Parts: sequence; C-alpha cells; structure tokens
Amino acid sequence: MHPQSVCMKSISLLALLVSSAVAQSSSVTGRVQSASGAPIAGITVHIATTTISTTTSATGTFTLTGLGNNRNADLEFVTYGTWAPTTFRIRPNGALNVGNVTLAPGALITGTVVGSGGFSPAGGNLNAYDVVGTKLFTPNDAISATGTFAITVPLGYNIIRAVPPVGSPLIPAEWKQTNVTGPINFPTTTMLRGYPMTMTVVDDVSGVPINGITIQVTDALTGALISQANDVTNAFGAASLLVPFSVLDLFLDPSTGDAHMPTMMYGLISTPGPNALGQVRIKRAVTVSGSLVGPAGGVANADIDAYTADGYKMFTPKDNTSAVGLFSVRVPAGSTRFTAQPPLASGLCGADIGYVNVAALTPIPGLTTQAGHLITGTVTGPNGPEANANLNVYDMVTGALQIVTGDHTDAAGNYSLVLPAGLWSIVCSSAPGSQGKTYACDNVLVAGPMVQNFVLPAKTMVTRVTSVATLTVSQGGYLPINLFVHNLQPTSLPTLIEVVIQFPSGFEQQVFPQFPIDLFPQFPLLLGPIFMPVPPVPTTELDRPIRYLVRFIDPATMTILDESFTNFVVH
Repeated sequence: MHPQSVCMKSISLLALLVSSAVAQSSSVTGRVQSASGAPIAGITVHIATTTISTTTSATGTFTLTGLGNNRNADLEFVTYGTWAPTTFRIRPNGALNVGNVTLAPGALITGTVVGSGGFSPAGGNLNAYDVVGTKLFTPNDAISATGTFAITVPLGYNIIRAVPPVGSPLIPAEWKQTNVTGPINFPTTTMLRGYPMTMTVVDDVSGVPINGITIQVTDALTGALISQANDVTNAFGAASLLVPFSVLDLFLDPSTGDAHMPTMMYGLISTPGPNALGQVRIKRAVTVSGSLVGPAGGVANADIDAYTADGYKMFTPKDNTSAVGLFSVRVPAGSTRFTAQPPLASGLCGADIGYVNVAALTPIPGLTTQAGHLITGTVTGPNGPEANANLNVYDMVTGALQIVTGDHTDAAGNYSLVLPAGLWSIVCSSAPGSQGKTYACDNVLVAGPMVQNFVLPAKTMVTRVTSVATLTVSQGGYLPINLFVHNLQPTSLPTLIEVVIQFPSGFEQQVFPQFPIDLFPQFPLLLGPIFMPVPPVPTTELDRPIRYLVRFIDPATMTILDESFTNFVVH
C-alpha cells in the first residue's frame, strides 16, 4: 500500500476517535441560590469520585464539562459554614441544565476527639442525622491525625456522631443538638474503649429469631447514650454491640409493625472482654390505637401510659399523642389500663378509661378529658424547699387516684398541676433521705385557680436505700445496697426494722422477719455495700423493676417511722 494512503487512513481514524469522544461528552449547568432566590457565589460544585469540579460565579451559576453520557453521577455542592451542603443524582446526556439549586442555611460544627486505651480515632469520620434519623451529606468529614474535625450541617435539630476507623475498638462519640443556630465548637471528647457484647433476640414463645430490632445502650451510672455503629439485629436475630466496662441499660425497640413488645434490660454489668448475653426473649404484643379528646377536639403531645392487671406500668416508648390527639402503642393481649396526662400548658385534666380487654389490632374506647384549674404551690420541710417531693391526689368520695401532670416538685420545691373542680385529698411525700414527713391535706376544695402550699413536719428518723443503678440479679442472688440511717432525736430510738421486696401490685414478700434495733441518738450511720439476699421471685414478676424496701417501725404504735427502697430486676 502506498505510504500516503496509510497516512490518510490514520488521520481519518484519529478524527473518528476524537469525534466519538466529543459526542460522548456532556455538560451540566445550573444556578445555586438561597430560599429567597438570591444567588450564592463561591460554592464548590463537584462530580463525586472524579476530579471534575468548579465554583459558582457571582450570579450563582456554574458549568461542568467532560462528563460521560448516560452514566449516573452524584452532583455535590460542597460548602463550609453558612450554607448546608447537598447532593443529588444526575444522568448526563448532552447538555443538562439542573435549574435552580436551593441551599438551606447551615452552621459549622468543629471539635476534637481523642481515643482511650492507646487507640486513636484518626482516620475515622463524622456523620450527621436529621430529626427523623436520615443521614445528611457531610463532605470533608474525616477526623484528622490530631483528632480535629469540621463539618457543616443544616440549622435546627441535628445528631452529630464521630465514628472511629473500621475495626477500631473505640466507641463512637455522639452529640444531640436540638437547635443549631450558629457555629458550634465541641469541647475535646474522649472516645471510650469498647468491648464486644453479643446477643440473639428471639420470640418468647417460639424461639424464632427476630430481625430489625433496634438496640439502644445507655450507661446506667451516668445516663449517657452509648452510640453504636450497628445497632439493629440481622435476619438471624443476632446483634453485636461495642460497650464500655460499666453498668448498662438496654432498650430493644421492634420495627414498626412488628408484633413484639418494646423491652428494657436493666443493670447489665459488662466486663472488659467478650460479653455474651445468649438468647434474649421478648414477649408478643398487639398494636393498640386510640385518641385523647378534649373540649376543643384532639389533644396533642399527651403522655399515654399502659398498666397490666396487677398494676405494672409497661414500657411504651413513643406513646405521646399526635397533633390531632391520636396514639398507638404496643401491649400484650389481655386486660390493660390506659391513662393520659395532657401537657400542663393545655389546662386539661388527666384521663383514665380503666381496664380494657386488648385482644387484637382494634381501636380502644377514646379517652376524654376536661378543662381544669391550675393548682400551684411550694413544698417545704424542716430544711427548706423539698425538691422532688411527690404529690398524689385522691377523690374524697371514691378514694380513686387522680391522674395528674406535674406531680413532682422542682429543685426549689415548686409544683404546678391541673385538677377538676371538686373536693380532693392531696398527699405530699418527700424524696428519699429527706427529713420531711409525709403530709396529707384533706378536703381541698378546687373551684378555680389556687395556691396550695405544704409544710412537711419533721421525721423522727431518716433512712435511705441506694444501689448501683437498677441492677439485674439472678434468682436467689444477692443485691448490693447502701443503707443510710439517722436518728434525729437526742435520745436513743427503739425501732423494728423490716426488709421486704415489693411488687408493682403492692404485694410484699419478706426477706427477713421484723427484728428490733435501737438507733443511737443523733448519729448518722452509713452501711454498705451490703449484699442482701433476694428471695425467689414468681415468674410473672421476672424482668420487671421490683422494690427492695427497708422500713423502720415504731414498736409501740406499729406506725412507720420511715422507709426507703431501691429498684432491681430478677432475670
């Protein structure tokens, strides 16, 4: 073949390849603006996993070129403070105009995390979630070699989580921000050293594994939430958590529509090593729906409580009424009592429909409430304001306990509650360890808003029982308690001491028979930890909080001088 002919064919082939490459190239244009339509300049616009990027002009416009045709791509808008970043999927095909892209106001979140136990969080990253748990787009979210980080999130509610590198034994650090209004710099935070905790969640009757159970872990000693990288059971009901060496409470929340009870596991002691819980059995449930209605219609944000036939208050998370007064909770089939506590600001009274036979996914009779009168006051005792005092209200005619909102005093001893018009008995009890004695005020006439103060008389003696959180112990095991006793009199005080366990129904089971003890005059005594025996607990009371109660009695009159308790669980 002639050399000139070969050359012409090569040139033609090259032109064809260039033409094909041009034909396969696409462009993306658009404009970035605020909610008011004002242009936003200087925003980086980037095609994910490529080097294709640009910045918006003074008019907010941008153009990206060199994209392949008919290939899905993520278009990213990368910001730093002021505006929240965003991303969405595109499929370029020639000249694509995405139109106006509106950015929400944002704020810069910065901070430093360090590891414990010789482990470093460097190489991990930051995650952010909105109010419904959707993961937000947070570019440039890596944790640096020095532990620093900087991300931009939308204004408003955000959960920010620092996640250690894959395979690290460090536990994620988490901050819940209910209202981000501007830049936040978190103080230096330490990621705790974690240890594996495994379990398999199964049906209480059949033993069939249950998938989709979300597990929330809380440190029972501090109340801190222990974040988890993976907190949901798999298809085999299995879960593997990372927990600190501490006492833990676990909350097991079945997925929406799952016919099982939300379950609390109290006082689990983790060890610095593998923690295998084995099978965790959770009870079956039915979903019960209903409504709370007041004089003006549905009552929003009321707290709904459910009780078993023996008076045990069940664990029913997410039980507040909706904006139109509707609620939905999961409870076991059987006789269940439902009550409602409207928000104090509503001016509405509590509601109680008594016991309903729950057998299927059917609505229960509606709860109705009425407008009441605001009762306010202060509770004081021998040493001043009584914080966390409890007020119970009883109908003077029937003796029935009235459901009320705001039945505990604040740190200054103040309280506020709403009552219907009528004649009431209000019984005020001090917090454990207080020197204020329970006081009952009968025949309280409520006919309008009023102030009702309480002055608690002095006790003869004070006792307080505490333990390490709400511990879970085995049948026939021992519960560590601390016992504080203080005779407030200038002379010795003869008493009978009684130790019982008290079930939710009020039934008591003796641990020891009553025995006499003389208390030294004006002498505070602290004993503990004392490992106290736990008598056999009926199977119907397993996995429920039970009171371990110590009571001091006047041997002459057999009246109670003082009593105190701590909660525990038998599993």
